Amino acid sequence: MRRYPKNLLIFLAFFIVFFKIIPEILEVWGPLEIKYDSNIFIYSAYYYPNSKSLGENAIAINMVIDQNAFDKPEKLKIHIIGENSTTFDNFEGRIQIDGIQVCSLITTVLLTNTLPNLETLKIQSGSQEIEIPFRSPKFTSPSPVIICISPQFVAEQWQLFLFHIHVIRKFKGHAHFYITSIVDTYFEMVSKYEELGWITIDFWNRIDFGDESEPMRNVEWRNQAGAQTDCLLQYKEVADYIAFFDLDDILIPESHPTYIQEFTHEFSLYPEDQKSYLFYERQVHKMKDMRRKFDFTNLLLEKHIEVNMGKSVIRPEKFNSTWIHFSWNVDFEKGINVKSHFMKHVKIVENVSNAARKLKIAEKLQSGFERIHKNLSLHKMPTNFYFNLIRTCYNEIYYKTGFIQGKLNSKCLNPESCDYPQVKRIKCVHSDAKYEHGPKMGRFTFHWIEKQFWNRTYGCYP
Repeated sequence: MRRYPKNLLIFLAFFIVFFKIIPEILEVWGPLEIKYDSNIFIYSAYYYPNSKSLGENAIAINMVIDQNAFDKPEKLKIHIIGENSTTFDNFEGRIQIDGIQVCSLITTVLLTNTLPNLETLKIQSGSQEIEIPFRSPKFTSPSPVIICISPQFVAEQWQLFLFHIHVIRKFKGHAHFYITSIVDTYFEMVSKYEELGWITIDFWNRIDFGDESEPMRNVEWRNQAGAQTDCLLQYKEVADYIAFFDLDDILIPESHPTYIQEFTHEFSLYPEDQKSYLFYERQVHKMKDMRRKFDFTNLLLEKHIEVNMGKSVIRPEKFNSTWIHFSWNVDFEKGINVKSHFMKHVKIVENVSNAARKLKIAEKLQSGFERIHKNLSLHKMPTNFYFNLIRTCYNEIYYKTGFIQGKLNSKCLNPESCDYPQVKRIKCVHSDAKYEHGPKMGRFTFHWIEKQFWNRTYGCYP
């Protein structure tokens, strides 16, 4: 066997390390390339004095960034200044991105740890800094199970609301209900349930860069992932389980009297695997329209064989962000695909076939409904005017292009391209805010929400 000089072997080893391994390391860990100046919009910031998953004095900032402004947006570092009554210090935040990265604006969470007894939170870029508001997460929870309902816009489907909220109450959950815009008579109904303590209503505002641009055209589904992430960040220290559902995705346990018993049972089937979330697939059910007289004992559901991508129920200490269906930051192996039954993906139709069936729990739901709505008048409730327009628009713009077949649509999916004619007889309540727009700080301009309120003059728009 031919022997090579020792010095030559050392040289070859050095050559491989220097020209092969180091460039690969630099490719992953090299400096961030910023392609152009961009905007960053901050939805919310939370301070956790002591978090089970984030550690002591943790900060989580829920925001959107322009991913196209960077070669690798996950490399972005943002510097934070924390101040209390005695001192201040600088901290570097790490970025966590979630969701399908088709749209230019993507859901992003900045995580770091700062000072105890935090009083002031600032973002620093170069020689400039801005102060941003922060708040505390929930310290108590109305239920060990929180159902985060994705943001409603030009919302009219009050029948689905009644169906879903009474099911959640029956199984001892609590709904956190985000609203961008909603027909006013429907809003009054929703507000009544908040007064009863059954739900929590929350704002979901539009992104605003303080100029004539239209950022909502460049974010997926009204930044639904950002709303679900906000809900997670609010309840992550106090809820046992958090679910991320749409209003028309209804989970009815079949073998357990409460959600917490169902979820605990499903996780107990994998005691050694350290699972992080449950995944329920959604089976399509058609529901007969009950616009004139809503009655659970007459609620008919027609089951179809069509099954859609599911939704998640998570252990919140395992998650810091999420997408619409699951988090891209948690391994799929950490999920449990529940096989015992499906969620119901409910579509309201004029009529159902003879195969339609009543709910097994209809009488129990109806008794709770009657206690609340002894004299409920339905003639002023919405009639799906906007819902029908949006459904037609989505079918034309998005679903016919392959998205409905499970393929990744290359378009940025959102309702901004649809038309919303304003009708005098239909009034909407819209989430609104006092926005703040910071100065240009190097390559970034930060924008944030200072105060939120309901606007009854904005109109019926998403």
